[in-house]
Amino acid sequence: MIEKAGGFGIPAAEYEGQDSRMALIFNKTREFAIRNGFSKEKVSTIIESLNKIVAEAEGQEHDGSIPLPGASETLEALKRSAYRIGIVTNTCESQLLKILERFGFKRYIDFYVTRDDVEYLKPHPQPVLKMLEESGAKDFCYIGDADHDLEAARSASRLLGVSSMFILINTRGYDKDLIAAMGPDKVIDSLEELQHVLTRTR
Repeated sequence: MIEKAGGFGIPAAEYEGQDSRMALIFNKTREFAIRNGFSKEKVSTIIESLNKIVAEAEGQEHDGSIPLPGASETLEALKRSAYRIGIVTNTCESQLLKILERFGFKRYIDFYVTRDDVEYLKPHPQPVLKMLEESGAKDFCYIGDADHDLEAARSASRLLGVSSMFILINTRGYDKDLIAAMGPDKVIDSLEELQHVLTRTR
């Protein structure tokens, strides 16, 4: 992605000092292009070219994906409890819908925001802000598995001055020190725990 962006005049040095996650490359590329007066058309062309690279990798990765244990049961229980369920993802819409339809999850989802819907990706708060705007929610609980989820949720909560809770589902195996540094409100190790945590915090 960095090499592709370089072909449009984005210097590789722009990405130094940060990790190479896809979302951060997208965000940094857009920020540089806007800061340096690139036309809207050129910015769009650059982002579309990066999207093509990522979409190929996503398709291969998602073809081998499987749901976490208890996913269907947890979603069913949340719907019965009258929770509105949204997805905020850095994945593109076509891949998200493909996954939701493959596993029969689409009927549980009230809202979703993908990278096709925003200019900046998580950890930027824009995707969470858009979700809150579309849902009309005045407060929210975000369940995520990564530090960029927490950063996006907390930033959106601060910007809007709304109440929020962040629950880390620790599928990445973060150690205790990293979890303490992140500071999630709750930590769970499996989806089966989620309904109990939400019930206690209501």
